[in-house]
Amino acid sequence: MSKGRVEKVQGNEQIEPIKSKQRTLFGFFSKIPTPKKESPSSSIPLQKSSASPTAGGTGDAKRKPLQSQENELPVRIPEESLQNTFSSHPSSDPFSSPLSSNVQRSSPKRPLDSYEDGNTPKNVNGKLLRTSEHMDTAVHSPPRDNDSDVSLDSPTKNKSQNIELDSSLQSDPQFFPSSHLTLSSSSTTHEDPEKKSNPQSGGRRSRKPVSYQESDEEDAVLADVKGSRANRRRKIVLDDDDADFEEYVEPEQENEASSDESIPAKEEIPEDDLMDEENEEMDDDDHNPPLAAPKPVNRSKPSKSMYENYRLGSNLASADLPSPRSASPSKATASGVMNREEKRRLRMEAFKKDNLERYEWLLDVRDADKNRPGDPNFDPRTLYIPPSAWSSFKPFEKQFWEIKKNLMDTVVFFQKGKFYELYENDAAIGHQIFSLKLTDRVNMKMVGIPEASFDYWASQFVAKGYRIARVDQLETALGKEMKDRQRTQKEEKVVQRGLTQVLTSGTLVDEAMLTSDLSTYCMAIKELIRFDSDEPSFGICFIDTSTGGFQLCEFTDDIHRTKLDTLLTQTRPRELILEKSEVSQKSMKVMKYCVSSAAIWNFIKPYTEFWDKERVIREIISANYFENGLKEAPKVLSRVLETKELASSAFGALVWYLRQLKMDKDMCSMGNFMEYDTSQHSTSLLMNGQTLKNLEIFSNSFDGGDKGTLFSLLCRCVTPFGKRLFHTWLCHPLRSPVAINARLDVIELIADNPSIRDTIWGFMHKLPDLERLISRVHAGRSKASDFVRVLEGFQKISLAFQQLQSEFQDIAKGTLLAQLIENAPDMQEELQSWTRAFNWRKASEEGVFVPEPGFEAEYDQSQQYQTELKSELYELLEQYKKQLRCSSLNFKHVGKEVYQIEVPSDVKVPVNWCKMSGTKKANRYYNDDLRKKIRKLLEAEEVHLSIMSRMQDKFYTRFDGNYEKWLALIKCTASIDCFFSLSQAAAALGEPYCRPEIVEGDKGELVFDELRHPCINATAAATFVPNDVTLGGNSANMVVLTGPNMAGKSTLLRQVCVAVIMAQLGCWVPAKYARLTPMDSIHTRLGANDDIMSARSTFMVELSETKKIIEETGPKSLVILDELGRGTSTHDGHAIAYAVLHHLVSKLGCLGFFSTHYQSLCIDFIKYKQVRLMQMAAAVDEEHRRVTFLYKLEDGICPKSYGMNVANMAGLPEAVIDAAEQKAEDMEATTKSFHKATDDIALVSDFFQLMRINEGKEPSTMANLPLMLDCIAGDN
Repeated sequence: MSKGRVEKVQGNEQIEPIKSKQRTLFGFFSKIPTPKKESPSSSIPLQKSSASPTAGGTGDAKRKPLQSQENELPVRIPEESLQNTFSSHPSSDPFSSPLSSNVQRSSPKRPLDSYEDGNTPKNVNGKLLRTSEHMDTAVHSPPRDNDSDVSLDSPTKNKSQNIELDSSLQSDPQFFPSSHLTLSSSSTTHEDPEKKSNPQSGGRRSRKPVSYQESDEEDAVLADVKGSRANRRRKIVLDDDDADFEEYVEPEQENEASSDESIPAKEEIPEDDLMDEENEEMDDDDHNPPLAAPKPVNRSKPSKSMYENYRLGSNLASADLPSPRSASPSKATASGVMNREEKRRLRMEAFKKDNLERYEWLLDVRDADKNRPGDPNFDPRTLYIPPSAWSSFKPFEKQFWEIKKNLMDTVVFFQKGKFYELYENDAAIGHQIFSLKLTDRVNMKMVGIPEASFDYWASQFVAKGYRIARVDQLETALGKEMKDRQRTQKEEKVVQRGLTQVLTSGTLVDEAMLTSDLSTYCMAIKELIRFDSDEPSFGICFIDTSTGGFQLCEFTDDIHRTKLDTLLTQTRPRELILEKSEVSQKSMKVMKYCVSSAAIWNFIKPYTEFWDKERVIREIISANYFENGLKEAPKVLSRVLETKELASSAFGALVWYLRQLKMDKDMCSMGNFMEYDTSQHSTSLLMNGQTLKNLEIFSNSFDGGDKGTLFSLLCRCVTPFGKRLFHTWLCHPLRSPVAINARLDVIELIADNPSIRDTIWGFMHKLPDLERLISRVHAGRSKASDFVRVLEGFQKISLAFQQLQSEFQDIAKGTLLAQLIENAPDMQEELQSWTRAFNWRKASEEGVFVPEPGFEAEYDQSQQYQTELKSELYELLEQYKKQLRCSSLNFKHVGKEVYQIEVPSDVKVPVNWCKMSGTKKANRYYNDDLRKKIRKLLEAEEVHLSIMSRMQDKFYTRFDGNYEKWLALIKCTASIDCFFSLSQAAAALGEPYCRPEIVEGDKGELVFDELRHPCINATAAATFVPNDVTLGGNSANMVVLTGPNMAGKSTLLRQVCVAVIMAQLGCWVPAKYARLTPMDSIHTRLGANDDIMSARSTFMVELSETKKIIEETGPKSLVILDELGRGTSTHDGHAIAYAVLHHLVSKLGCLGFFSTHYQSLCIDFIKYKQVRLMQMAAAVDEEHRRVTFLYKLEDGICPKSYGMNVANMAGLPEAVIDAAEQKAEDMEATTKSFHKATDDIALVSDFFQLMRINEGKEPSTMANLPLMLDCIAGDN
């Protein structure tokens, strides 16, 4: 047969590999070159060993370094002995024994062919070549990127002895394999030999980095395993079809569990420590020094790239054999072992060189259309890969880049066995942001995380704003092998994988990743500005993917985008989908102002991705989201597609985006569609975005959180879906007195009947988020344990509704609570049928569906077949107990190598038994009969898993058939939870609190006695000063409020608005008495802010907000204006404030407060009947410039703003305050003289307005005539 050829190149031997496909016997010897010459006996230089035995004749507890001995003759190994030792060869069966790569050197005390009992060796099949009780070990490590050749160095002098082999062994392909290895000469080192050779010593050793080699054609990799470092054992698991790696743990003690566990998510073990772990040894059955854990050999033809990357001078774990005599010394090892920095430098240089050659197209990045960055049409989501690169890819690389080339803006998690891995730029992100261990996979950078920690790391990446893609294995290695046997054509050796999920912050669905119970929205916005108008039109569609609820709307907005602002403030979307180059600058500014800075912005192409209405209809039909196309589509969606073109287009963009995330089918097929109205003029109180911000309804003004907001005060819901519904209620308080009183009746009922409150709390306080969970069931992605939680939750709801209906039917009759319970769907019978379907306890605890006997015939048959196979295994075990005359034999599972026969170490076993693992007390074996039966069992289990998967789908499909009923039951429960929340919030307000009296009327009216701010009351109830407030009815509609700085004017304005919202929400209010007619809208203008992004000054912002108020205010609106006109000069500010106040009082007739520091403005309206002049009281000490704020509302005009007193409180210098006070006196004298010399401008203006009406020039204003006459009548 052909042999390897040895050539000298640059002083080193270069070996041409033998072209042979036969298996090698030892992992280590698979790299020993074939001798150049054939002779009757060939010699391999073997270093002499001197293992010192202990007194008892046993080996030392620690492995000793090799010591050179002089004048030692070669040991000749007879051909017959070697052939007897190596006679058994591993089977091609995937369960064949992993052969050890441990090579032990002989001692001169005993010939190599003698054994401990004088008979055939216990460890056969080439598992262990034992020459002495006290021999050293050569351990084979997997190839590493930093090894160009393998140096087998000895810490002692370079003296060797030869083992002469018979000529027949020289050409044996089992002994001299096809793969090649350059052995460098050993050299003298100055390190402590004890530390060098003993992994248990205190010294540290350089170790190779943890490697996750991923090529489907390459060898398997070494991975960390769980357990004590001293008790760990490492094993390489190989797979012909894929390089997915597994890791096993085998403790030395019997009471320690064997398991395969994932490595920590982050590398926490120092590099040197991990090297020590890799070289830890197991005690064998002869009490020898610990031997390195056996490693299976690769059953497939080794890839050349695994060997060609060995570098000069690298150590092969703890192998301490010298090179052949003909090998020249390695340059790197001539003076010592290469240090870690040198190895890393060489590895990185080689890696960069390989990358430049093979991935040079990554240096010149282009998108799929070959556009480069900077081009207006560049698409950062895609990557162009030239055809020449595809031809050079290995199967795994091809599989990876086929997915990654369309996800260049996404971090892709690629599943490899028990790990998820990130490559190239994604790996760099993981390393730089999260300090994940970065390694080199031939030509690709890589980091890895355990499969079990995917949810944690995915949520971490998402929280940082990254988009995450999940690529899963769609079959197991065993499943692939079973399928391949049924195929005729040859398949590539790569496990099938596919993109299963893409995660973004706006589209999270897994309960573990969601950080809030409130809705998280992904929103698509379509804008259209017509040529004949400056007012834009918007079509909007948004979805909460955790519940599958779509909401659509279309509206025409003003030039300030007021409705868009309101919608964005109400929903706070986490992700936006916009049409590229089609959104106006004004709209972009509004969006940037309203959404979070962490929001994700997606700009997609018009028409091809942002579909128009016609394309949307075609895609819905072709994708078969609904049965019979659009005929079975939800009514809301059908109506939108027929009448609203912009909303239809926005829906199309959202569907396209969900399709990229692999979520479109799951979301659309639920059929959960609603129309959204930002204002709901006919049914709810209107609060625009400006009002929601000013009143701090959902977010506060200091950090944007919900602390101190009205929502945090009132929302005391128990269930997550109740909280989401309460958020909607607070966005749209009621306007109908009937609807408000109906809610108030339920709140009073719960407050007066503690038993009802306790019943509601009892069944709701442990309910899971059913609304989100049933959406996961619909998508078929729910865990078995979560499905049980869903059924148990609905059982609680059903039983609680029955209890409420039977026990409280009389007292709750006619209330909204009784109507909800009566209208809720009865699911008791359906739930009862589920108790007979499968074992709930096993599903909850073990996460598997086990059908009740007789429920699923296919499952029962598969289960019976597995039981029979297991019985055969135990029958075989009983046979072996009799054969070996040992009753203590049993089965032991080690990782995936299950049903190993565990035999006490003092019991002899047949020669054809292959040792798999062991401890001090016992060894574990496989044989051919056992492997065959295990193989049948594992294949049966694989089929059983497929049956269980299909059965799970059947369960979920059956449950989803009643999706609408389950959802209706959830909504009824959520409404009851909101009632419970309002009753709890009312009780927490503190005394006094009352039920508001809601009255109907054509004019607005507000009456509050001893009103307090509810949010401030919660933290400072003892010191807060209540106030009486009356607007409308028999009192003035408008209050002009003056007072010192910091006297509480803004707080009073806000508490009036908040009290109105609470009353119309159906909640009790923090007042002794309250009566009001429901308001149509609330408008506020508070604070002073500029808008740098829009190039608008503070005064411009004030006037823009005031313009919106004037346009939208009506007779039943509540208006709050705080210090209008302060953003400009005194005279201009006074003029603007006067004109706006006059317009509100004489033209609009709304209710409201107008706070100001212009005392002269009060004088202008002193004769107006519909204006009431009030002030916030304060006690002033003029002598010491001190002011005490009383926070009490009373009639009158505050004579001063007492700015000098506040300046004194702030610590301004006395000289500055004196000068300011003198200047203020001069200005006040001038102003008073001016007012005495002028006529009443307001009265003159109203008179001329009446004259124009009388002449018929403005007949449209006749409707305002009674109001105007009432205003100018004064006190007469």
